Amino acid sequence: MTDNTATGSPSSYTGESSWAPSEPKATLDRLSPSIPPSDFLSSHVLKRKPAVFTSHLTDASWSASQHWTDLEYLRSKAGEVEVKVERLDTRTGGFGSGLPRIKMPFGEFLEKLQSGCEMYLTTQYDDEEEGEGSGEETLPEPFTCPPPCKCLKDDFPLRPSLLHSLVPHQVNLWLGRSQPPPSSGSQNRRATQGEIDWTQSRSSGLHHDHHDNLYVLLAGYKRFVLFPPSAHPHLFFYGSDAQVHENGVVSYEGAMGSDALSERERWGWEVRRLQGVVAGLKKQRKKEKAAEKAKGALGGKFKLKGIGKKKTPLEEELEAAESALVDAEDKYLDAIGDEGLEFGGEGMRDDFDALGDMLGGDEVAADGNVDNMDDTSSVADTASVAGSIKGKGKARADGNSEPLSFSRIPASALHAQLGLPSGSNAAEDGAGSDVGMGLKSLNPIVVYLKPGEMLYLPASWIHEVSSASLPSPSPAAEAESVSNGKRPRGEGALPDVHMAFNYWFYPPDQETGEGGEGVYKMQPLFDHLGGVIERKWKDDGARDGEKEESGTKGSKRVKVSYCESEPCGLR
Repeated sequence: MTDNTATGSPSSYTGESSWAPSEPKATLDRLSPSIPPSDFLSSHVLKRKPAVFTSHLTDASWSASQHWTDLEYLRSKAGEVEVKVERLDTRTGGFGSGLPRIKMPFGEFLEKLQSGCEMYLTTQYDDEEEGEGSGEETLPEPFTCPPPCKCLKDDFPLRPSLLHSLVPHQVNLWLGRSQPPPSSGSQNRRATQGEIDWTQSRSSGLHHDHHDNLYVLLAGYKRFVLFPPSAHPHLFFYGSDAQVHENGVVSYEGAMGSDALSERERWGWEVRRLQGVVAGLKKQRKKEKAAEKAKGALGGKFKLKGIGKKKTPLEEELEAAESALVDAEDKYLDAIGDEGLEFGGEGMRDDFDALGDMLGGDEVAADGNVDNMDDTSSVADTASVAGSIKGKGKARADGNSEPLSFSRIPASALHAQLGLPSGSNAAEDGAGSDVGMGLKSLNPIVVYLKPGEMLYLPASWIHEVSSASLPSPSPAAEAESVSNGKRPRGEGALPDVHMAFNYWFYPPDQETGEGGEGVYKMQPLFDHLGGVIERKWKDDGARDGEKEESGTKGSKRVKVSYCESEPCGLR
C-alpha cells in the first residue's frame, strides 16, 4: 500500500545529513562516473552534497559528447524546430534577467550564433502558452523533453544509470557564446584554466532550481559560485514567504512540496495511479470469483452470499485501495480549489468538472496506462517559474517581472564581493551596492568546470554560472589553420561557443532505510511516474523518428536575413 501523506508536511529527511560547507574555500569531491550508483546515492545524493565528475556518462546510449560539438550535426537533426532564445541584457552584461525571449528556428539560432550574435539558448518551456487554447485545467506531464532535445533523443539515455534511483523531470540544451578578443597565437590552442578571460564571460544571475541537476559540459568553460539552500534567507531573493524543506528544496508560498510537485500534480497523479491499482485488483478479483464458482460447481460446499464468509486477502487489498483512491480524490479536489482561490477563480472551472475530465471516459488499465493522456508539457521550469503553481504566474505586488527564484544581488556585486573577475556590468540603477555584504561568511564554493566534466547539484543549491569559451584565433591564424587542414572552415568549429546539456530530476525526500523502501516518501507514486515517462518516451521516440526521417529528406539550409535596425537581426 502507498503512503498517502502529503510531502508538504515536515520531511522524513534528517536535517543532520544534509551537507553544507563548514569552512571557507571548501572544494567538491571529484569522482569518476563509473562509481557504483548505489555508492553515489548514499554518499552524495541522499546527503544533498554536490560533486564534480571527471568525465561524461558511461551509458552505452550516451553519444552527445561525440556529436553535438559539431554544429552542422545539430542543424541537420534539429534545425527546423522552433526554440526560444534570450538576448544579452546590456545593462548587466548577462542573461537570466527576465527579458522577453525570441522565437526562431534552431537552425537560424545557430546561424546567428556563429555570425557573432550574443544570444543564449536557455531553458525551453511553454509558460507563455500555458492556459491558452481550450482554457481547460489539465494535469501537466511529469517529464518534458523540449526542442531541440526532442530531436536528439538517440544521443542520450532517458534515465542515466548514475542516477537510476531518481525520476527525471526535464532535459535541456544550453548554448551560447562569449566574445573574447582574438588570440595572438598561430592556431586555436586548447585553453587551460589560466588562459580563460573571465572578464569576457556571461552570467546566468544568482538563482536556484527546484530539481536535482546533472550538468554535462560539452564545450566552453563554466565557473559556478555555489551556496547551500540554508543560505537562502541571506541572499535577497525576489521570492518572499519561502519555505526550505529539510531536503533543501525551496518553495514559495507553499506552492511546492519537498518532492518538487505541487499539491494538484501530486494528488492528480496519485488518483491516476490508484485508478490503475483498483482496476487491476478488480480484474484479479473477477478471476478469483470465477475460480470459486467453478470449484463450487464441482462439489464444493455451498454458502449463502455474505454469510459466514471471510474476506479474502485480495478483497481486503481492493477495499484498502478503493479507500485510498477516495482519499486521493478528495485531496486533489482540495488542491484544485486552493489554486482557484489563490488566482481569484480566473480560468478555473468547477472542481468536480475538472476531476471528471482528469478521470476521463477511458478506464485506466491495470498497469496504470492512460490512453488519452493530454500532451500538455510540464511547465515547472526550475528557474523561471519558481513559486508559481507550475506555470500559473502570479501577479507581483511590486510589479517586478524577475522570477522568484532569482536573487536581487547582481552578478557584478557577487563577483566583487568574492574577488572574482567578472564580465558583468553593474546595473544602471546601482542596485546591489547595498546588498550582498558579507557573502564570504556564507562559505560559498567556487567550482571551475571544463569540457568533458559534469556537475551534480542537489535541488535548490543556489548558484551563479559564468560562461566563457575558447578565444577566437586571429584572422591570420584562422587562414593558416584552415589552409593547413588543421581546422574545418565555418560551421563545425566551436570558438567562442559554450554548450551544456543537463538533466533535472525530482529531488529525493526520504533517506533509504534498511528495508529499501525507496528515496521518495511517496515511492509508489514515483514508480508509477517513472513508468508513465518511460512509456511516453518510447512511443514519442517512434513518432519523432518518422517525422525526422521525412523532414530531413526535404530539408534545406536555413537562410538568415538580418534586420539592420536591430542587433543580430532581432525583430
